[in-house]
Amino acid sequence: MRTTWDFYSTERIVFGNGAIQQLGEILQRLGAKNVLLISDPGIKQAGIVDKVLALLEQANYHAVVYDQVIPEPPIDSALECYEFAKSQNTDAVIGLGGGSSIDMAKIVALLVAHGGHPLDYYGGENQVPGPIAPLVAIPTTAGTGSEVTSVSVLTDVKNNLKVGISDNYLRPTVALLDPELTIGLPSYVTACSGIDALSHAIEAYTANHFHLSKQKAVFCFKVQFPLVMLLLTGQLN
Repeated sequence: MRTTWDFYSTERIVFGNGAIQQLGEILQRLGAKNVLLISDPGIKQAGIVDKVLALLEQANYHAVVYDQVIPEPPIDSALECYEFAKSQNTDAVIGLGGGSSIDMAKIVALLVAHGGHPLDYYGGENQVPGPIAPLVAIPTTAGTGSEVTSVSVLTDVKNNLKVGISDNYLRPTVALLDPELTIGLPSYVTACSGIDALSHAIEAYTANHFHLSKQKAVFCFKVQFPLVMLLLTGQLN
């Protein structure tokens, strides 16, 4: 039975309707100048990318956009985004959208700070040597939770495998939560986000206690989680 435990989360959480208006002040506190905004085509089409860009331009930041994130992004796309970040002398990263966009932003912020290849940091926890580049996570869904977690997931297409990097250094510097950004989200995505949040709540209630005798785990996956998802999505009778 564990007698001590640690709690880690994002360094700062800003929440509330219209909270996105604080983005300029947040980046100023982080000392940012050249900002890379990472998002996906759907968020771009919905006009949210342009809204955030307008705020950045108003605050006189040099901001560029990578809006080609796809669900479960492949490793090659993370490298492509990183090369783009380097070409722009990026010193701060914004992840705008769902879990895939925020996960991509985590990896790019990691590579901007430490270089290398994403797979250099895969294979066990605590492989990140130090703090990543300043990262602001702005979720547009209410299900992923990536804005406060220590994990980023990419797809290794060559080996048909999802690859996770887990380290407390991957937690975003700031989580900027503006409920108004979820307005207009497709109903299917809203429903999936709700099921995602519900499944994690059930998971936390039903999971076995995780006993740590000799080592500390950064991220504890529960064995019940796949079962919960199968039940909730009707794939298990």
